Amino acid sequence: MKKIIFISMLILAILLIGVGACKTEPKPQPAPPPAVQEPPPPPPAEEYHPPTPPPEEVWDLDKYFNRNQKNIILDGAQSYTVQRGDTLVSIARRFYGDGSYYPLIVIASDEVTDPDRIEVGMNLTIPVLKENLDDAQAKSSLNSFFADIARLEDSRGRYGTAELMRQHTE
Repeated sequence: MKKIIFISMLILAILLIGVGACKTEPKPQPAPPPAVQEPPPPPPAEEYHPPTPPPEEVWDLDKYFNRNQKNIILDGAQSYTVQRGDTLVSIARRFYGDGSYYPLIVIASDEVTDPDRIEVGMNLTIPVLKENLDDAQAKSSLNSFFADIARLEDSRGRYGTAELMRQHTE
């Protein structure tokens, strides 16, 4: 029995020595890849603001159209005071059912010098649309003014609106 214990101990010692001899130095770990830097976030989107013409491009109605020879019928015209949020298109839509007739309001309202620039409190004259379209002289003046407005809209890059104004002159 002593012999068995001795042999077992010898085998155990050989195994322990063998295992120890097989140990090697740990392999160095490769360096981790460099951290990927994420691109900076895009700048915040700017709010859209419609283009505003520079001051030298502000359209002076009186410079291009003689209001004294407008031949527009004002009999039965209504008065309207501009409220906050109003545009000439929204006012024309309210009174005429079609916002594209806003030039009739512009030509009749002496306070308006630029169709893009109306202010709260302005008093506008709202002529009767049908009477002006049925009268030859009034329609001729209105057609001429629609053509002027079409040129203005073209100069401001609003080609669709300009085309709509030209359709009213046909």
